[in-house]
Amino acid sequence: MNIPMLLQHPHRDFLKVLLRTLFRRYHFILPSSTHLRSGIPRAQPFSSLGLHPAKWMLPSNGLTRKLCLQTTLKEQTEGLSNKEQRLVAELYTGLIQGQRACLAEAITLIESAHSRKKELAQVLLQKVLVHHREQEKLNKGKPLAFRVGLSGPPGAGKSTFIEYFGKMLTERGHKLSVLAVDPSSCTSGGSLLGDKTRMTELSRDMNAYIRPSPTRGTLGGVTRTTNEAILLCEGGGYDIILIETVGVGQSEFAVADMVDMFVLLLPPAGGDELQGIKRGIIEMADLVAITKSDGDLVVPARRIQAEYVSALKLLRRRSGVWRPKDGVFSSVTSRES
Repeated sequence: MNIPMLLQHPHRDFLKVLLRTLFRRYHFILPSSTHLRSGIPRAQPFSSLGLHPAKWMLPSNGLTRKLCLQTTLKEQTEGLSNKEQRLVAELYTGLIQGQRACLAEAITLIESAHSRKKELAQVLLQKVLVHHREQEKLNKGKPLAFRVGLSGPPGAGKSTFIEYFGKMLTERGHKLSVLAVDPSSCTSGGSLLGDKTRMTELSRDMNAYIRPSPTRGTLGGVTRTTNEAILLCEGGGYDIILIETVGVGQSEFAVADMVDMFVLLLPPAGGDELQGIKRGIIEMADLVAITKSDGDLVVPARRIQAEYVSALKLLRRRSGVWRPKDGVFSSVTSRES
């Protein structure tokens, strides 16, 4: 693997692990003046590799922007009672100190549909944004975290892959946050939130935080507060954010606009070449990986990979410097190619 520009990127080690894990036999180079996910109007390119930060990242507009943010935060804080101000202050302090309980409570707060709690959540998010801005300045303008969206149809092996891949990241010294989205029932409104049960080893790792959340009727594969949860995780000191969507179809790719890299996981025998050239989630993916390449499924996985290699060549390129990669792997046998 030889990507010269990654040598200057703060998350080069993570990118190397991800790309080597899935696509070890590929060799490609990214120029410094371009970025992976070009064409997204809300994104701004990084100074080195060109991967875009989240859409809520504050631009550098000088003192005017800073004073405006401080004024808004002050006005919102004055509208809270003393008890509410203490609650927000405790959550904020614990969050930036890396306390997992405070992070969990903060995400619960922003997910609440209660009108008053929504106001508390906005104040907390504003305080975290100010802290995020300060930390970014101390980091010489470099991004504080790298975000990866993982999507695919039901049963593609997303949770099993995160278990295997997440352990690799934490063993290399990264702090990993996993935001797993689970579908809500259209009849009862409830959600199983069972993705964490497939991550038994990772859930016991103190360098990893796993948060399952229900969709509550939100379409696109994510929740209505996924962006805010990403911000809180970055405020808590996590430098790698993995967003696992619900089992999706061809037109659900909202997570692609929230992350720096969008990975599509597909099971073997997932259709033919015609399935691959259909517009939708396929053309949004930066990496396409065929999962479960072990046992009797090795041959079907190879066949699907060959069909998607041909199909991806027919899709219009979204970037002038990046062509989506493909590969096969197994999370059970740790086999990749």
